[in-house]
Amino acid sequence: MLDFINVSNPYKISEKCRKIFQLATIMRNTSELIECGTYIVCSLFAIYINFYIGQMLINHSQAAFTELCQVPFYMLSLETQKLLLFVIARSRKQCVLSIGGIFVSSHEVFLEFYQLYTSDVTFHSTVKLMHNTLCNLCSLITYGFICLNFEARKLFHAHFILDYARLSDENELMVFKQYTKQSKIYTYFFVAILNFYFIAIVSPCILNLSLYLFGTLDKIHLKLPFPINGVSSPGPLYYSLFIYQTIAIYIFITIAVICYTSFLISIQHACCQLYVLKQKIRQPFLNKKNYNQIALLNKKQEEEFYWIVDIIMRHRRITEFVDHLNSISNMIYLICAFLGMILIILDFLSIFQLATLMQNTNELMECSIYIFASLFGVYINFYIGQVLINHGDAAFEEFCQIPFYELSTKIQMLLLFIITRSKKQCALSIGGIFVSSNEVFSGHSLTATNLKRMGILNLFLCTRVPYS
Repeated sequence: MLDFINVSNPYKISEKCRKIFQLATIMRNTSELIECGTYIVCSLFAIYINFYIGQMLINHSQAAFTELCQVPFYMLSLETQKLLLFVIARSRKQCVLSIGGIFVSSHEVFLEFYQLYTSDVTFHSTVKLMHNTLCNLCSLITYGFICLNFEARKLFHAHFILDYARLSDENELMVFKQYTKQSKIYTYFFVAILNFYFIAIVSPCILNLSLYLFGTLDKIHLKLPFPINGVSSPGPLYYSLFIYQTIAIYIFITIAVICYTSFLISIQHACCQLYVLKQKIRQPFLNKKNYNQIALLNKKQEEEFYWIVDIIMRHRRITEFVDHLNSISNMIYLICAFLGMILIILDFLSIFQLATLMQNTNELMECSIYIFASLFGVYINFYIGQVLINHGDAAFEEFCQIPFYELSTKIQMLLLFIITRSKKQCALSIGGIFVSSNEVFSGHSLTATNLKRMGILNLFLCTRVPYS
């Protein structure tokens, strides 16, 4: 059995004692210290119990395998020997508890987590690691969800083709061209931003490597886009890792561009169809300011019926399109917004700590850029959700302005149906919990601000405690 506490290292013990003393100094009363200590002990005990029962299962499985190997092979018949070989080969696969399909519940894995917890890392180095990790994690999660929803992607493709085939006049074509132009602008903008991010990450490494090859820089200044301990000297390993990381970063950025711009284009398509629907509602009426009090140009009931049915079918297709979009982006939205808010909070705490310790300005600028980029990325998602809501509300208001009394009884019933149906907003869902809008964004920003204030207060209290 493995030892979980290394008592042979007095430095770690003194370090833990110093941290306990610091915690006791910050706490206002003893009850809070006892409560905090109780939570720590209970959490560690609960985690250890899960790893312990996993280790027990592994031990029993290994004991059964050992017992099978001790069977006197030569005393059995040939047929039994074959069956014994089969069960021995089958029992070589351990009976284990899986942790998310990544780790195995055992003492060894618990020890690795303990070593990671007790490792000597600074807060700022953790934030720098989280920058790249969270950005790449968002790209992987988005790409994974999109790849798994193959049927939804097929429905998207069919929706796009059919909607564009149903363009019936010049006005609809002009609206389509207008929204397509906006989509191209958004695409070019995000391609430029993410390519600039790629250049900002890779160019310092390329510059240092070039200066080293020309003999104007020492090898100690060489670094990788994602630093790895012990790999800073020029050689096959350094060059291989540099090429591999550069290609990997470019692939991640390409995935992010494709997924994000596809999402924006889908929202633009839904807004375009809602705008076309708004024009279709107005079409049978005279183009005057107070058109809701003007009679229909053609009062034939057949034409009225075709008009209202066309509107109902268009609205139904738009709502189905938004529902398919939510089925793909529902959890992606929630996870990416959550990770973005975590990154913003960590960067604010890092900026406060760096400003307190008076460290270099470059790191302050880097954290500020990450804060701005994270806020911008999160806000864009809420902004396009608000744009979709505005288009849906505009279509609903247009329905309410139809001169109800000028229509036949049958058309009035259908109009009431579509008005009732359109009261449900066309909105982007965030994990099935929130709606993507400016109001929700302001609420999340307020929550993040409160968390930042609490974290800054704790950092301020920690910096006032002497270490010696």
